[in-house]
Amino acid sequence: MPLSHIAMLASGDLRARRTRYLLLVIVIAVGSALMVALSTISVGTKIYVQDQLYQIFPADILIYSQSIDIPNAFVNA
Repeated sequence: MPLSHIAMLASGDLRARRTRYLLLVIVIAVGSALMVALSTISVGTKIYVQDQLYQIFPADILIYSQSIDIPNAFVNA
């Protein structure tokens, strides 16, 4: 199948479903923008929390965990 024939079929499909492709491009752009915004907000929040913890507990080394471990004394109380 020649390349010109493939290009002609693709352009005909694009003209027939213009709205569908336009919406697809918009959805991909919005999804990408939301992922960037979410990543930026999470990094900013992490920096803010670290600054607040440093103001409350001014230590040279601050150890924290990625998960939450609740001591049994609080659970059983």
